Amino acid sequence: MTEALVKESFEFAIKIAYQNGKLRGTPKGQRKECREGTDATVLPPGYTVIAKRVADRRIMLAGYRLATVLERISAN
Repeated sequence: MTEALVKESFEFAIKIAYQNGKLRGTPKGQRKECREGTDATVLPPGYTVIAKRVADRRIMLAGYRLATVLERISAN
């Protein structure tokens, strides 16, 4: 089950957070200090609204999954 959850989260990250690969960060090895980040990617309109909605749902789902695990543990 854990591997499936990791894969599910990874797929959401690619699709939503990284916009199917269209939204890119700084290439590996070229990272600058945050205060020097003048080349930051501009987020498309509506990005934060959609990302927050997805994040809220994922957090709620994680709570339900945690509750299920705790119920199983307490039943034993």
